[in-house]
Amino acid sequence: MPKPSVPKSFPKPQKISEEVPGRRKGRKFEMANPDDSITTETFVAPVFWKNEKGMWKDIQNQLIQTTEHPNFKYKNQSNKWSSWFSLFQDDQVLNRLELGPYIVNMKPLNASKPIIQTLNQSITYKKIFPFVDITYQVLPEGIKENIILQHSKAQNEFSFILDMTDNLMPSLINGELFIKDSITNEAIFQIPKAIMTDKNGEISDQVELGLRQTDGQWVLTIIANQEWLNQKATKYPITIDPTIIVTEIKTNKFAETRDKTVASKVALSDQTYLAVGENLNGINRSYLWFKPPVLTSGARILNTQLKLHQYVNAASFETFVDVHSILQPWGDEITWSTKPTHGATIASANSTKQGSVIGEWVFDITSLVQQWYEGEVANYGIALIARGSNGTESTDRRAFNSSESGGTIPKLEITYVTDQTGVENFWSYVGNVGLSNGNFFLSDIDVYLPGRGIPIMVSRSYNSRSIPIPNKIGTKAPIEGMKSILGSGWLFNFEMRLKYKDPINSKVILFIDGDGSKHIFTEPEGQIGMWQGPPGIQYKLTYKAAEGTNPAYYILTDQTKTKYYFDFITGKLEAIFDSNDNILDVAYTSDGTLQSITDASGRTIRFTFSANGKLDTIKGTEIPTVKYTYYSNGQLRMVQKLDAANNVKQQVSC
Repeated sequence: MPKPSVPKSFPKPQKISEEVPGRRKGRKFEMANPDDSITTETFVAPVFWKNEKGMWKDIQNQLIQTTEHPNFKYKNQSNKWSSWFSLFQDDQVLNRLELGPYIVNMKPLNASKPIIQTLNQSITYKKIFPFVDITYQVLPEGIKENIILQHSKAQNEFSFILDMTDNLMPSLINGELFIKDSITNEAIFQIPKAIMTDKNGEISDQVELGLRQTDGQWVLTIIANQEWLNQKATKYPITIDPTIIVTEIKTNKFAETRDKTVASKVALSDQTYLAVGENLNGINRSYLWFKPPVLTSGARILNTQLKLHQYVNAASFETFVDVHSILQPWGDEITWSTKPTHGATIASANSTKQGSVIGEWVFDITSLVQQWYEGEVANYGIALIARGSNGTESTDRRAFNSSESGGTIPKLEITYVTDQTGVENFWSYVGNVGLSNGNFFLSDIDVYLPGRGIPIMVSRSYNSRSIPIPNKIGTKAPIEGMKSILGSGWLFNFEMRLKYKDPINSKVILFIDGDGSKHIFTEPEGQIGMWQGPPGIQYKLTYKAAEGTNPAYYILTDQTKTKYYFDFITGKLEAIFDSNDNILDVAYTSDGTLQSITDASGRTIRFTFSANGKLDTIKGTEIPTVKYTYYSNGQLRMVQKLDAANNVKQQVSC
């Protein structure tokens, strides 16, 4: 009997990207890729929620059947809050929203027994009123209610009894319903101003909310403007879409992400889409802002993609969608007249190439996001603007899912590697060479003057990966892009600095350490005026406002409680305080050149510079003069220590 053949080699299992443990947050997660890069995905709405054990769990908006409560048949599967829906039999409550001890039940008045249909995360009560259906769609941050008028004979006014726990109190403020804690006055639930949309996608904001108390019961009314409904141009079915928001979660959204569409002819409220191009509402533009995620120390961004999902079939007319950098701060309340300014086009996609049907559009915005993290450009977000074949915005409209959508929502994908320069205790070196990237690192101390408090210590560090190297097309471009008073590749420890474009609205701050290490700080969720460093970094970065004649500062505090004060405008190091408030003062000339360092005892060392801006000498009464010489190309050549007669006591070639 012949022996079965045995293959000489077996195929290696294919490596796949895997989620990085412990790196989840409400709106983002990270994937470790087979090529050792990391991809962080940030969404415009929450995708995870934190349970009672502090674990981030997937938000699952799908409706499941439940027997937990006799009056309700369906509930959302997994989130911090619960939404419940009944079969609406025997005059039942229609739906319930529950967050911890807070409960709101909603019951429509004068409604009929409906036909019920469920699909994924939505439930529809068909014919609950004559010619009217109501659909509820579960979102990460609340419930979207769609009141659908199927015919012109449908009523335009709807009333709901609000049956709430005693710890809640409703109020109507500027046309929006707030349901607040009856003691703390904190908003728990909210219904913003609603809009209505006809069959052709035309929008009206002429929807009013009313609140009254009748026989001890609170009643919410939703009234659609009858005149707009009767217009000849208005086509049925018409959808009125109030959204019930869990305010605790939604409020954080404005600190984390924003998305908004504005139109030139009508004021728009929250929508299920981001529109660009022209329709009866005029010209539409959309605006997005993502809070930059925390990246590891030494992160170098390789690729960034903005991904949007076109939610509806469009006409076949060719339409470009251009992405622009926004040039000023903006909020969710913007209108066409208050929309922010924008810069030049940084990315485009073409509807002919992408197709006019439902699906994903991908925009490469790598260069812009790199500049955000390098502190070269302020992150005010991005604008989406349509461009037709005639070069104007008067082109067929395109619409993408927004944060209010239940489906595929906008996300930002950043892929990066860790480019290790400098030295950190979590980076691996053999001798002076980094194991991961071959960076050659060298450090030396040129001045050490101990005394009361912090000693004056002047050091320089060399990183081979911070010198110019050829890129793929042969031009020269430094990986780190750091300019030093000691020449290319070197960094002086008192050149540590913060980099940001906008001192007032910086969501990302780049800290360049004295040894060349780069650390990106971002504002953590729900916190203003405090920035979080990457994993493994023990620094805390805070903002100190101006007081009297004292200017504003950024303060970096390390694990020993030593505080580094950086100028609010320039990002330069101004002073260092130890835990006993002993100061090391750093002074500059009027043009920003380093001038001197003075310790707590009043001893000072001074710096002189050559005509080309390179460091020439360091002098002080209690230290030998330190002399720096350079090659003709500006590279550091030699460091000498001289006595009082300028004789060389010590010499180091570089």
